[in-house]
Amino acid sequence: MEIFMADLQTKKYRYERKYIIDRIYGYKLLSELHKKNFKKRYNDRHVNNIYLDNSNFNSISENYDGLSNRKKTRIRWYGEKFVKNDKFLEFKIKFFIRD
Repeated sequence: MEIFMADLQTKKYRYERKYIIDRIYGYKLLSELHKKNFKKRYNDRHVNNIYLDNSNFNSISENYDGLSNRKKTRIRWYGEKFVKNDKFLEFKIKFFIRD
């Protein structure tokens, strides 16, 4: 079964920013978000991924090179590692839009 991330997001774009912060500030941030009625979306769960690449290792090379625009192919499933359950083939497409 093929699943495209854009389909899962109902054609809306997700903007993701990553920051490195000290642990103590992380706890403070989570506390503030909770006060503003932000809720945990999913219960704790195991997320398993197998990333696929071609024989030229283009995907890992693009990652190491820091390319903003790239496509990743992965198999993802939730739950224990070796239990029979639903697995999904996903194509994660990442592209950078300048503001």
